[in-house]
Amino acid sequence: MMIAAPIPVYDSCRPAFRTRDICFSPADWRRVDEAVASHYPRSTVIRGATGPERIAKTIPSISKVNRLSDLMEETGQLPFESEIGFDPAWEPDFRLLENDAGWMRNPLPLPIVRILQYQAVWDPQGTAPEHLCAGRIEISCQPGNDNHLTFARQFFDLIGKMSTNRNQVRLSVPGYNVDAVQEKGSRIWLGFDAIRWAREDKQRLLYYKPGWGLRPNDEGIVKAWEGEPCATPLSGRTG
Repeated sequence: MMIAAPIPVYDSCRPAFRTRDICFSPADWRRVDEAVASHYPRSTVIRGATGPERIAKTIPSISKVNRLSDLMEETGQLPFESEIGFDPAWEPDFRLLENDAGWMRNPLPLPIVRILQYQAVWDPQGTAPEHLCAGRIEISCQPGNDNHLTFARQFFDLIGKMSTNRNQVRLSVPGYNVDAVQEKGSRIWLGFDAIRWAREDKQRLLYYKPGWGLRPNDEGIVKAWEGEPCATPLSGRTG
């Protein structure tokens, strides 16, 4: 796919954002990586700084890479934050700020795809069910740039080939009671491999947050939704 010539952030006004909430497994992210590399072979990737790196007084050891999978080599997971740019000539430029105020990095030219992949949820008692965490894809575009908006739509269309926002059931935790059913049009997109993973064990949850999580609803967990919470727990049902 071709996109418009990248626009330096400092030459544009405040970017416009397009977002999508997602829940992907590592295998889903590898499929995304393959698709991005195939459709946008001139793309470049850089990870975001870790918490300690953000407050450090020295320049972090961060370099751009060719693919998202390069960021997964060490742990098998995406880092919390990563960015995809589409100007192969861009190089990261880190500079120390005055008065030990830290450092800064030159931004990628627009459009930018920013991926946030949460690694864990607050669980001091260690009682959280087996789960995959929430994530988000944000695309920064130049306001009024139709080519950038077309790119954002095409990129999300690409993501949509590897995920779905249909047939979801929201369950409360720890009771696994049904809170709601979303047959179509959910704001959250579940990766196909994440759905496969959840089907392997009826206690596994997707997009887990303290107190609730999602499961695929295509195996008869709930056949109809009348608009009132269901008191019947998931235990004993297939899923």
